[in-house]
Amino acid sequence: MDIAGFGIEKLITFVLVLTRTAAIFSVAPIFGSGQVPLQAKVVVSVGISLVFVSLSHPVLSVVDALTMVF
Repeated sequence: MDIAGFGIEKLITFVLVLTRTAAIFSVAPIFGSGQVPLQAKVVVSVGISLVFVSLSHPVLSVVDALTMVF
């Protein structure tokens, strides 16, 4: 399955990277405070995740990723 040139392996990689970066930005000293709006945290997390995914190579196949989840 190919979603606009974004294969399922890249999609799984993106979700995993986004989860990790969002978690980091939710507890980071500057971004974790209540003074930074949630929209800013989301935009920065998604942007950094897109950069990291574009630099990474998919190492998991769909079967491997599903067996990790279940």
